[in-house]
Amino acid sequence: MLSKYHNISQLDRTLRILLGVGLLYLGFVRGRGLDAYVMSDIALGLAGFAIVIAATLKVCPAYLMLRRSTYKAAKTNNIQTYQEVITNSDNNRNLIKKLQLSIVIPTTIVIVIFSLFIFDLNHKLVMQKITKNAEVASDIIQTFFINPAQHSDANDSKQSVDTAGLIVEDSIAGVELLLHHDQSGQLLPLRFEKGVKNQALLSAALNKAAEFDQSTQNNVRDMIAVNEQSYVISSTRVEGSDAWLTSVVKSPATHGMFELLISSKFVVNVLLVLLMGLWSSSYIINSFITKADENAEMLHYLATHDALTKLPNRRLINTIVQDKIDQIDATTQCVTLYKVDVVGFRDINDTLGTTLGDELLVKLSDRLKTIEPDKTDVVRMGADVFCLVCTHEKDQNQTQAIANSLHEQLEANLSLNGVPIVVQARLGISTFPDHSSEPEELVRFANIALAQAKNQNSATCYYHNDFDTHSVRKLTLLARLSSAIENDELTLVYQPKLDLKQSQIVGVEVLVRWHDAEYGHISPFEFVNWAEKSGLINNLTHWVLIAAEKQCALWQAQGCKLPFAINLSPTNLYDRELVPLVTRLLATGSFSTSPLELELTEDAVMEDPEKALQTMTLLSNLGVTFAIDDFGTGHSSFAYLQKFPVKNLKIDRAFIKDIDQNDHDAVLARSMINLGHELDCVVTGEGVEDIESLEKLQSFGCDHIQGYYISKPLTADDFMRWYEEGQFLPKIAA
Repeated sequence: MLSKYHNISQLDRTLRILLGVGLLYLGFVRGRGLDAYVMSDIALGLAGFAIVIAATLKVCPAYLMLRRSTYKAAKTNNIQTYQEVITNSDNNRNLIKKLQLSIVIPTTIVIVIFSLFIFDLNHKLVMQKITKNAEVASDIIQTFFINPAQHSDANDSKQSVDTAGLIVEDSIAGVELLLHHDQSGQLLPLRFEKGVKNQALLSAALNKAAEFDQSTQNNVRDMIAVNEQSYVISSTRVEGSDAWLTSVVKSPATHGMFELLISSKFVVNVLLVLLMGLWSSSYIINSFITKADENAEMLHYLATHDALTKLPNRRLINTIVQDKIDQIDATTQCVTLYKVDVVGFRDINDTLGTTLGDELLVKLSDRLKTIEPDKTDVVRMGADVFCLVCTHEKDQNQTQAIANSLHEQLEANLSLNGVPIVVQARLGISTFPDHSSEPEELVRFANIALAQAKNQNSATCYYHNDFDTHSVRKLTLLARLSSAIENDELTLVYQPKLDLKQSQIVGVEVLVRWHDAEYGHISPFEFVNWAEKSGLINNLTHWVLIAAEKQCALWQAQGCKLPFAINLSPTNLYDRELVPLVTRLLATGSFSTSPLELELTEDAVMEDPEKALQTMTLLSNLGVTFAIDDFGTGHSSFAYLQKFPVKNLKIDRAFIKDIDQNDHDAVLARSMINLGHELDCVVTGEGVEDIESLEKLQSFGCDHIQGYYISKPLTADDFMRWYEEGQFLPKIAA
């Protein structure tokens, strides 16, 4: 049972046994502790005995006491601290010094305090030993010679009295002074009186005895010093009187505190304790550092490896990539990162449960390990995303071959708890040295490629510079966009819509533009997309509505009353502030006389048809009209389209640009125009850039058009100048 607590080496055990035997010898043999009742010797011997027993059992008690706290410290401290402790020799030396001091100093203090306690107890025992015979003599003198009448047995036998006298004379043979006196210090007659002619000793004894006279005790013992010689004085009150019997015995040594602290035995004992403390503390510290090393390795492993698959995790990815880069010849070899995402893993996890989901991840990780195992490291980046770091020759075919192998391994059929599972994977690929020489950038590029694969719904995607959305720039501009909205730093432009039948402008589409002071012109597609993903889209739409209403009021003051068309994001349909804002603008602003049209894409409407219908109905009841933008490119349901309060279908420019050359596009455009008319909607052709497209749409019965052939988007001032000129079509088309 004790074997699990063994914590000292054979050499350490031998040295401890030798030390313990030495202390046993000093305490019980040389010091005659058990016979002489000297407690310091007894303590020394017991310490030696304990050391021998502990060494025999191969156990260090001090280490056992600190073992629990050591484990606790190892578990609660962070990896960096332990790595510094282990790898930095200066830290090691400082730590050892501090821990030794923290063990040795308190141990020394405890030993000194304990020694003082032992000294006091030992002093009393020594005094008792020295005065034992004299006190026995005092008891006999009192019994047989001072108060014989109180002891009838003593009077009955003269022989007993004579024997008592012999015992007294023998007992006081070593006594320096024996006297009988009263409280005032006057000597009283005593048959066995001794040493009264030593005036110095007598005077000192009587002075000390005078102090005893005031005591309530009947037996008192103390120390006196005469001519640098120590004596033990003891006084016994004579029964039935105020007189005292006082004896003085020479002490073999002084018993002051200073004498104790400089005594050879005390110094030797303290040095032995210090030596043992240093010895034990060094062993404990070494054990602590060893345990810290072990725990640091364990914690480092847990922090850098996935608990489920036992693969390295994302903390190690940069190190792995850098190691691969350092090991290859960049002129002929490359390092390729394959970022792998398991398609639909969440559905599998939700359907079969997390336990089987974890089992699937383990099986997939095992399959990944089989792909070029000598050249590849597999890392679990998180959830269902893995990354393979592979070294191979510079060959695009080989890169693609590994990608194909990845798909084959991951997409091979498997079963979980009897349920057949088909897995699909997407890959994002980046390469050193083609894309970057920095591990962190390579990982980011692989992630960008994977995101692009998801956007394109493709199985494999190689990183390209065009995919990088410049995340730092994006974060900076997002913050600037929020400020630009609040500080009215955005601008509006207006693209006119032309009625083909009347050749008149029947409205404008409002478009937002942003010119940043540092980054210059920012594409609307770029910042509107960011606004949708970051939650700024509602604020942006509110700003556009308010700014457009103000411009509408200015134009009305100049005699220009045109309907305004403003684009909405799918997110705007869930904005609780949209309807109140539009209500206020219609009730108190210029939109009450110039109709407001809101444009939505097909996909925006179909994302949540019920919610879209609810919001559109509320706005329609206020007098707002709706247009379906980019019609023909989404996934609209005609059943829902009939329910929506839509008055305008805008055919996407993709069907317009080649309408005069592509019969297929022409058929589709004609069909959509007819469908719009069947639904009692106005049909608008977008992206008209030439006379041929205009004439085709006119022949198909299209109602309105807009595009660069009519006019590009114009600022408010430019639009008014263009509008007042009245030349809405080039002269060639007039």
